[in-house]
Amino acid sequence: MNELALCKNHHWAFDHGWFGVDDDYRIVIPQERFMEEPAVESREMVAFRGEVIGLPGEREFRPSLEGLRWHRKRWKIV
Repeated sequence: MNELALCKNHHWAFDHGWFGVDDDYRIVIPQERFMEEPAVESREMVAFRGEVIGLPGEREFRPSLEGLRWHRKRWKIV
């Protein structure tokens, strides 16, 4: 299973390579991929770099590392 529970905005951003998730389930933000002005009282995207995503307790339900690697490779997220 390779599913991430994301809101529609983060789902879109993930699908367009704005961020990825590494093998330790930490958020990876590509360097200089985009510039942004965060919304009022919001954090900019790069502020999430290195944060661990929420994971289910059972390993079998965690996102597939193979799928996450494929995503990072496709979008050249290192």
